[in-house]
Amino acid sequence: MFETFKLFWKVISKPNETFQHIRERKPLYATVTYLFIFGAVSYFSFYASLEYLLSSKAAENSAIIMEFQKEFSSIFSNYVFSPLVAVLLIISPFIFTFLTVGIFSLVGEFITKRSDGIALFISFTFASVPSLISKLINTFMMNFLGFGMSYLFTVLFLIWGIMLYILAIEKVFGVNRRVALGIFFIPIIIIVPIVLLYSSYLLGIISPLL
Repeated sequence: MFETFKLFWKVISKPNETFQHIRERKPLYATVTYLFIFGAVSYFSFYASLEYLLSSKAAENSAIIMEFQKEFSSIFSNYVFSPLVAVLLIISPFIFTFLTVGIFSLVGEFITKRSDGIALFISFTFASVPSLISKLINTFMMNFLGFGMSYLFTVLFLIWGIMLYILAIEKVFGVNRRVALGIFFIPIIIIVPIVLLYSSYLLGIISPLL
């Protein structure tokens, strides 16, 4: 546990040194501990956000949220607030990190002819520190300052997170910043349009049924 918080802090204060340390030492126990913490925070953040969206306070501040409550409150009560969803939220960081690392590891190996999946998995895990902090801040701001204020700093945390992911790629694959940028953005450029097209297709199918 101590090493987990130590790496958490060092990613914030000395990211270059930390990702180099991760590449050499591969601290798996600290990684698993961090992912469980992230899962617990995701669980707390998700349900805190839903509680706010379904509250009378949120409805008073937004007509859109009021309509949302009328349409979906029963669905959330019956399905979302269930043990299965809670378990999925807690293990979601493991699944997301595993899938993400699989994609970037494949692209990185194709470009550099080098691969270190474990080091990349651990590095990407701790590169999500800005996302973890953002979840905590957004949850606090949403419940005390309102929904609109909750995402005030999201863009800054997103940029910080992207910088850490690129730095992690740079250290794990031993490449320069330009190559690391290529490894990071190539999958995004390919996958995002596919996801958007697929989402539009599904929306076209579902819309007539609503």
